[in-house]
Amino acid sequence: EPAKVRFVPRYNNKLGPKNIVEPPPKEDDASENMSLGAGSGTSAIRMRRNDKAKKKAQHEMMMSLLRPLRKLAVNAPELDLDSLGQLKPQQYDSDESEAEVEEDDTPHHFSHAMTVPEVASAINSFLDFRQIFANRGLAKSLTQHVSRAELALIMPHADEDPMVGRLCVYMSDKIEAHDRAYKEFPFNKLVEFNVRGLVDSQVDLLVPVFKKGGMRRVRTLRVEFGSGEGQRGIQLFLGTMTKHMPGELSDLDMRGSYMGDEGVTTLSKIFAAGLCPTLTRLNLAQNGCSDRGLRALALSIANNKSKIRLEALDLSRNDIHEDGAVQLFAKLKHSGFRRIQDLNLSYNDIDGSGFADKKLKESLREGGAAEWTRVNLSYNPIGDEGMVPTFTALSQSHASSCPELVKLELCGSELGDPSMTALSSLMMLGHVALLVKLDLSFNWIHPNGVKALLTALRAKACPVLTHLDLSNNNMGDDGINQICVGFQVGGISGLEDLDISNNGGRHSMMHLSMMLEKGFCPELRRLGIAGNFDGNARVKRLFKPYKKRIKIKFENPDGT
Repeated sequence: EPAKVRFVPRYNNKLGPKNIVEPPPKEDDASENMSLGAGSGTSAIRMRRNDKAKKKAQHEMMMSLLRPLRKLAVNAPELDLDSLGQLKPQQYDSDESEAEVEEDDTPHHFSHAMTVPEVASAINSFLDFRQIFANRGLAKSLTQHVSRAELALIMPHADEDPMVGRLCVYMSDKIEAHDRAYKEFPFNKLVEFNVRGLVDSQVDLLVPVFKKGGMRRVRTLRVEFGSGEGQRGIQLFLGTMTKHMPGELSDLDMRGSYMGDEGVTTLSKIFAAGLCPTLTRLNLAQNGCSDRGLRALALSIANNKSKIRLEALDLSRNDIHEDGAVQLFAKLKHSGFRRIQDLNLSYNDIDGSGFADKKLKESLREGGAAEWTRVNLSYNPIGDEGMVPTFTALSQSHASSCPELVKLELCGSELGDPSMTALSSLMMLGHVALLVKLDLSFNWIHPNGVKALLTALRAKACPVLTHLDLSNNNMGDDGINQICVGFQVGGISGLEDLDISNNGGRHSMMHLSMMLEKGFCPELRRLGIAGNFDGNARVKRLFKPYKKRIKIKFENPDGT
């Protein structure tokens, strides 16, 4: 009988080289390999190597998804709070070889964030959890990348889901379990806390978390109180913040909390005491703040002791009038407001007299708008009375008044042709050369105003302008024809989004379709013409050839 042949893998040579018999591989003889079985011979070796290479490639692909991870977002309704502990870094023996762990020397930034379910799905898409944690090197590599990401807790509205209350109980129990719990997970990783619809009972649970330093590393704090809860929870929360404010807080968002002047005044005292020196973004939209609250806020930020240097301020949807606006405008030249890039005062009641005040003119002439990049003054009854002096003051500035302005929204501000003439003069001086988006919808602009505006645009005063909204004005056919001429001469040929809906232009639609046909609008991707042709089917047929390249709005939301 022929001697029995025993095959042993090359990398497991325990029997010695004399006991190993390895015939040369036969690539063309598949029947012999099959007769030996799938788990033996060179085919088995090849299969093991292929499996190992495949798993390594899958792991590399998975890690390529996790390497950019800088912040891990936990949305509690999608994940049980108890599973937060799974994100805690695992402990390994000190004698374990570090060669198996991949190091990531990329600087930490917060440009990329994933939720926990997204991380789990990314892992399950390539490797099973059991396959990863069976190999200690792979497990350490994975947990290292995930655990280095800082944590963001994001909760929905309490009225919609009970998870807000569960989160408050969870954090309160965690912080009470140990005197130095702020050094434990998740508090040692928590950099963003976002919770909406807080009620008074939940505020009582969060107060110990602040007192014991559970929020000391938080840089982004977004808290919204329930609209019907009154002032007890708000004052309790702000009173706690007075003594236990996060030392690195840079973004404070309390929109929709209806704090009123009393709450805004209490918050202003915190600022004046210098407890938020790193604050750069403040959002107090929809808080019922009137002129009294805004006056206290402006004085506190302008106080040198506060050390605040705001970059974004949102006071939209409040009850601010011209008196409060004047107090704010007078402080624009102060260092606390001088770095503002994003200013939102929309949906208030600031009329033209507030913008025509000499304090605003002085602030603008002294460079109070030098850092502005996005300004929203929509739905304030400003009118030409206030906007013409504002544009004039910016034009008279010694240096470029708004050199960084990218987005300007003046929707529903009761502006007419004089304001367009003043804006055109500002553009011609090159003060807004970087303007990308201009919203002038829902105003009183006539053909003469359009002509003045296009004079500056045809002179390429705003060469990077891509979005222009002139809907719901009184341009008529004359104004729309002037826009068509602007496309023809090349002044606004770089527009990507143009909305001229509801302007009473009917006969000019054919002129506009000719501009599209001749290729004078090469960059246009969105076009609004609703309300200009009374549902004429012939007009729709004129624009039908361009619907694949351009998203055309033929109807208003109400179907007109």
